[in-house]
Amino acid sequence: MIPKNPSKLALLIQHASYEKWHLAATLAATTTAMGGEVHIFLSHEALISFVQEEMDLAPPQFANKKINECYQTFLEEEKISKPTNLFKRAKELGPLKFYGCSESVKLFRLQAEYTKKLDGVIGYMTFLDIASDGRFIVI
Repeated sequence: MIPKNPSKLALLIQHASYEKWHLAATLAATTTAMGGEVHIFLSHEALISFVQEEMDLAPPQFANKKINECYQTFLEEEKISKPTNLFKRAKELGPLKFYGCSESVKLFRLQAEYTKKLDGVIGYMTFLDIASDGRFIVI
C-alpha cells in the first residue's frame, strides 16, 4: 500500500538493543533532514530505556558474535553516532515526537518525572491513527 503522506514516518519500538536504537535514530534523522516528520511509539523495554535515558548504554545484540564485537569496537572508538545525538539532530531538523504506550506506562508504574520526557502517552489505536497516512515500521 502506498502511503498518502510518504514524508511521514511512524516507528514502533519495543526492544532496547543498541542497534535497534541506532536504526530508529538514523531513520528519524534522515526523514527530518528530507523535510519529513517522525512519530515514535515506545513500549516495553524501549520505553524504559528511553525515559531512563539509557539508549546509548544498551549493548548491541547481534546474533553473529563477530559482528557484535566489530560493532562494540566501533562504539568504543566513537566511529558510530550515538542514538541520543542522532535524535537530537533529527529534532533540530524537523518534527519528531515520542509517545509512550499507555499500557506500558501503567504496567511499569511510570511517574510524571519519566512521562514528561515524552510528547504524549497514548494507546495503540491512537498511534495507528497517527501512522495511518504515512510509512509505518516496526523495529
